[in-house]
Amino acid sequence: LYRGLGLPILIGASRKIGRLLPGQTPKDRVGGSLAAAISAVSRGASIVRVHDVAATRQALEVWREIHQP
Repeated sequence: LYRGLGLPILIGASRKIGRLLPGQTPKDRVGGSLAAAISAVSRGASIVRVHDVAATRQALEVWREIHQP
């Protein structure tokens, strides 16, 4: 709906994935946060709110290079 209106989509899943990774502390969830950010961007998110900016940026840059036509 929001994409159809031309509005940017923001996702803030960074480290909030504890239910998916039981027993891990937030600091142990960096890999999962990277996966969530990549998944969100691949589905149209324009903005991702993250704690690990450098790691997320690197992951997204690599993902984009791999998925370029």
